[in-house]
Amino acid sequence: MKQNTPDDSRSKLLGSAFQEIYKRGFQSASLSAILSETGLTKGALYHHFPNKKDLGLAVIDEVIYETLDERFFSPLRNSKAPLQALLDTIEQTKERSLIRVELGCPLNNLIQEMSPLDEQFKDHLARVVSTWQGVVEDALVRSQQLGEIRNDVNCKDTALFIFAAFEGCIGAAKNMQSAEVLASCIDRLHDYVASLKNDQ
Repeated sequence: MKQNTPDDSRSKLLGSAFQEIYKRGFQSASLSAILSETGLTKGALYHHFPNKKDLGLAVIDEVIYETLDERFFSPLRNSKAPLQALLDTIEQTKERSLIRVELGCPLNNLIQEMSPLDEQFKDHLARVVSTWQGVVEDALVRSQQLGEIRNDVNCKDTALFIFAAFEGCIGAAKNMQSAEVLASCIDRLHDYVASLKNDQ
């Protein structure tokens, strides 16, 4: 029978903790439920994560951030057609496989729950938001340099607005429990970004 390696155990704990936090929020997340799901012991948990807070911070850094980096940040950074890559990323949000409408955005859920309560959570979450804004800003700057979008577009402010609007779309869909609301809002955001194009 295959035994869990330390890396396997850590990965299992992070995956289960992410799902538990996503469903219940950090404060209501149950370590017992996480251990039951993984079949691991308290000793294994505390070997990797001295306390629940450290586990939650690792979920932000190693699950949420890295998932965003794989699906969004890295493809956008590496695209030779940054504006189209940004439009494609926005459009793909409507796919059910990327967002569970009933639960909303795991990043924004934690921002709303934990940023007002804990400075470390706020800092770790702010790192993700700052990276997100920076990646979009860089894509817009490169699009501007390529002549794809207008020169009067303030790339920094626009990147922040795109992030805020993106999260707002998902939040509205969660509130109304509606994939149709998500699709409608995302379409409007897509239209807005498309309107930045240089028509000359």
